[in-house]
Amino acid sequence: MSRLHPFMRPSSIAVVGASRKEGSIGKTFMDSLTSNGFTGTIHPVNPNAEAINGIACYQSIDQLPEAIELAVILLPYKIVPVAIERLASRKIKNVVVVSAGFKEVGPEGVQREKELLALAKKHDMRILGPNCMGLFNFDPLYRMNASFSPIQPIPGHVSFISQSGALGVVALDLSQRHELGFSAFLSLGNKSDIDEVDALEFLADDDNSRVILIYLESISRPEEFRKVCREVVKKKPILVVKAGQGKTGSQAASSHTGALASPDIIVDAFLKQCGVIRCETLEELLDTGLGLSMLTHKRCSKVAVLSNAGGPCILTADALEKDGLTLPPLAEQTQNALRKILLAEAAVLNPVDMISSADHEVYRQAFAIIERDPNIDTIVAIMVKPPVNSTPARIIEKMGPAIRHSEKTVAALIMTDRDTDAGLPIFRALSVPVYSFSNEVSMMLAHMNKYCEIRDNFKNKPEVNLPIVRPTDTHNKQRYQLSIKAAFDIFAKYDLPLAGFCLSENLDEILDFASKTDGNVVLKIANEQIIHKSDAGLVKLNLSGPTEISESFGQIAKVAIKLLPDGIKPLLLAQEMVKGFPELVIGLNQDPQFGPVIMTGLGGILVEVLKDVSFRIAPLEESDAWDMLESLKSKKLMEGFRHYKPIDKQKIVDMIMKISQLAIENPEIVEMDLNPVIWSETLGGPVIVDARITAVK
Repeated sequence: MSRLHPFMRPSSIAVVGASRKEGSIGKTFMDSLTSNGFTGTIHPVNPNAEAINGIACYQSIDQLPEAIELAVILLPYKIVPVAIERLASRKIKNVVVVSAGFKEVGPEGVQREKELLALAKKHDMRILGPNCMGLFNFDPLYRMNASFSPIQPIPGHVSFISQSGALGVVALDLSQRHELGFSAFLSLGNKSDIDEVDALEFLADDDNSRVILIYLESISRPEEFRKVCREVVKKKPILVVKAGQGKTGSQAASSHTGALASPDIIVDAFLKQCGVIRCETLEELLDTGLGLSMLTHKRCSKVAVLSNAGGPCILTADALEKDGLTLPPLAEQTQNALRKILLAEAAVLNPVDMISSADHEVYRQAFAIIERDPNIDTIVAIMVKPPVNSTPARIIEKMGPAIRHSEKTVAALIMTDRDTDAGLPIFRALSVPVYSFSNEVSMMLAHMNKYCEIRDNFKNKPEVNLPIVRPTDTHNKQRYQLSIKAAFDIFAKYDLPLAGFCLSENLDEILDFASKTDGNVVLKIANEQIIHKSDAGLVKLNLSGPTEISESFGQIAKVAIKLLPDGIKPLLLAQEMVKGFPELVIGLNQDPQFGPVIMTGLGGILVEVLKDVSFRIAPLEESDAWDMLESLKSKKLMEGFRHYKPIDKQKIVDMIMKISQLAIENPEIVEMDLNPVIWSETLGGPVIVDARITAVK
């Protein structure tokens, strides 16, 4: 059973701080509980009232019956600990702390919250909050609204998890515009105990919730979040707005991977691995939630547009195609049938513009014809207020029987007033989501397609028990650069391909290596104290013959001595000169929240210029590595370009998977760049040409 079960499905609730004063939080809570027909028992606690809303009050917590399933605390923060102690004495184990004045107010509040959580743990209590708005569950078996929201939500099938109580109120308010109905709502507040993972575990099996919407400012337990999401999305979609996309003031890391891995890019990669659809705005979240809560979740990429106005047709067609949907030409028999019922001025290809003379009967006939078209799986009906005697309500009434028996996805654009003539209750009864603008419906359909792809991919994936990886604690630990020998030893352990090399302070050993190499060599400084070798002129390419190699050796050594600490001799690395295309980068960076982040993309000197890179969080599945390559703009370079042959991307995927394993098994490695990794047709695969590894101790 979910840890949230007694919070969302309580048989009894104690309201500590219930009030008779109109406009107070205590009165709002009591009004919400009683007006929505809560099926359990309510126990208000107020020492100065005999009854509130007709329910007898308890003068103190000590008078409450034992083992009430849920308590809500609406008291000032200073007396919350006392209330917790008294509730514990009544054997109450589940508490919603609405009270503010904790972590959100600064250092003093942080300490108060730590003490509150320690007190709860002492008594084996679970805490939702503090600093939260409450929660509700509109399942007909419970009908519980334990929140102080001034907005009375419409019952429906959307569940909403919000880290911000205020954003929750905004969402409930905005939802009224499209009559978006909610099944459940949880305000997480400061997440001292109960968090989004607990909420998802409960909602996964809540049959009344068809889609889960989340507003997050932080992700408390990333890997647990990832695991529960991957299970939930097999049954229902999860859509997230994650705040905090802006730049941070943190210092950029020294590696390419660290420099390019902004916090929001990492979050984005993480959410993709979770199977979560990320929305940019709250409105996008709600608009998509509307459609996904009403419609059957199936692919809907082949769209027909039916309208009584030309301009909206064009705008909708543009929006649909921009969002990756198609408007296939209607079948010839469909066009012929439409011509028989429409005026000659009408357009019957797709979109179908019936012109403004189309009334409800014409809509009915046209919809029935298009509904039978084998080229179409979705119909968007646009209704602009017509000059003829018709209304959206009359139109949807006429179309209703065909919609009820249709297997196709149907959505509507009503571009007129939302009055009684709009017929919104009829649309809702037919499970047809209604929108005001073309981009809203196109975005919803695109997200529906994306969810179906996610669901099918996760259902078809073999079960993989990925380890939970905690971020490496680098606080007060010393960072250091691994020697090139140590790095190469690690690569050998993980069977990562290297060009042939010689590492030496001695020119004769370098010359001996070069004499045995089939081709030219590269010479570069290898001391870990020097990071930017090329910038200092410490890399010499395409060398041949003892004279050229000896001269380059001397030049590099002369410059390096000036850059190295006293007593450190120049260490040189000679490698086979690897030629090939393309040049890639593969790297890892330890993120303080998510742990090892893996990067790949276009490498060489272009990595920070073009920034064509992709990120995922280790541990990776092979499909994650493939997704990384497929998301690159430069993937076409890997598939063959002009005189360059296609490369075997499976070998790159194999390398990425080895780096993921390396990251998990070596948490002391905090940064690593393999750049460039050159695809060599001669050597038959990718080859690491240069590398840098940073660790902590």
